[in-house]
Amino acid sequence: MSKIFYLSSWGGSATAWLARSLDLHPNVTCFHGGRFWPQIPASQEHEPQSNPGSTERTPAQFAEDLASLGGDDHFAGAVHGYHGLSMQQAANARQGRFGMIARDPIMRVTSLTTHHLDKAAHTASGTECMALVEFFFHYAKRYKSIVDRFMEAKFIAPLNGTGDIKAFIDDMTFLWVALETMANDIHMLTLEKDHIFRMEDFTRDPGTFGQLFSTMTQGALPCDDGYLESVFSQGKINAHRRKKAPKDPRSTFLTWPDNHQMMFLFCLKIMPKMAEVAERFDYPILNELQQAA
Repeated sequence: MSKIFYLSSWGGSATAWLARSLDLHPNVTCFHGGRFWPQIPASQEHEPQSNPGSTERTPAQFAEDLASLGGDDHFAGAVHGYHGLSMQQAANARQGRFGMIARDPIMRVTSLTTHHLDKAAHTASGTECMALVEFFFHYAKRYKSIVDRFMEAKFIAPLNGTGDIKAFIDDMTFLWVALETMANDIHMLTLEKDHIFRMEDFTRDPGTFGQLFSTMTQGALPCDDGYLESVFSQGKINAHRRKKAPKDPRSTFLTWPDNHQMMFLFCLKIMPKMAEVAERFDYPILNELQQAA
């Protein structure tokens, strides 16, 4: 048995807070948001970043790197970085633990769209902006039938000139985040329910966080009141959330532009397994929206 764990997330689900929280335990080293090695432990960094000389790692190599730190009464793990199920086989092969983080898809889409558009707004040069446009052109080819349909319906701004670049990036960012969020959530349906952890629960309830901790550390480490107090006294949990933004999915959905609402409803319609996601993870607003689509 390797004393490693990996918690997968598409993002927008308090991953930085969770990684820091796990890293606060004296018998755990936890990293956040990278596919490289070596890394800086989550409680010692503010943003995911690589060290000088660090290299990109395959999932199997990353699991091996984590295993080199775990041993005796010490666990090593990471949160976010590899998406979907890509780390599952590598963690299981070493008899470690693999889990995924759930969040209401409307709230996750909002959080991630805000995050990526904020990054785009701070793009340093026209060259970088055009690289982002090129990325979305390639993405549009992957989902050509969907993008063509949305272009025809004018849900995605056309690129007829430089003045349309921002609107195109806004719309394509939303579509990219929505489609990948749904794909990630459908992947979660293949896991046992006790290896899926809802952000809405573990960030608010010490008991639920304790269950997450115990599952990832295979019940081998104490999760006492002192440790839980240090976890829940850290302050702000979700760095992507805007001030005064709605806190519930229904109100949040209504703040979206009409074209984004329509794209989301169509994506729900072509991904019927999202009804199972709604039922299994208790996100009833999705079923209401699917019926309205």
